[in-house]
Parts: sequence; C-alpha cells; structure tokens
Amino acid sequence: MSLSPQTFTGITAVKFESLVARIKAATGLVIEDNAGVDSAKGYTLSWNYDPVAETLIVKCLNKPFLIPGVMVQEKLAELVNGA
Repeated sequence: MSLSPQTFTGITAVKFESLVARIKAATGLVIEDNAGVDSAKGYTLSWNYDPVAETLIVKCLNKPFLIPGVMVQEKLAELVNGA
C-alpha cells in the first residue's frame, strides 16, 4: 500500500544528516544517498533530497498491515520536523 508523498522544505544538509540518523534509529532504514529506496521492519520508503533547493520528498511505499497510513505519515513528519 503506497501512501501519498510528503514534501518538506528548508531541509539543510545538516538537517538532512540529522534526519538520516533519526530515521535509522526509529525504523532501521538506511539512507546513504540523496535519493533511493530502502526496506526494514515491514516499511519501504523512497526519498529524494535536493540539497540545492533544500527540499525532501518522502513516500511510504509499503507499511505493516495493522499500522494506519495516517500514523505513518504523522511519524514521518515528526521525524523530519524534529531533525
């Protein structure tokens, strides 16, 4: 089940590095490049970070069946905004 992509602005390189660490700690997902896809613990995320525009687009491509999509979207926003 794919969820709608979320776009975040004002993501500096420092904020992106912090976010990468937070996402790995929270989900086990490994983000090694500015764009890609990874899966862990039943989640599959795609991301595309543009350091020049300071924009990050994140899309949940798959999630555990029992976790509501809105909860996933809120957690992603919380992780990004808290970075």
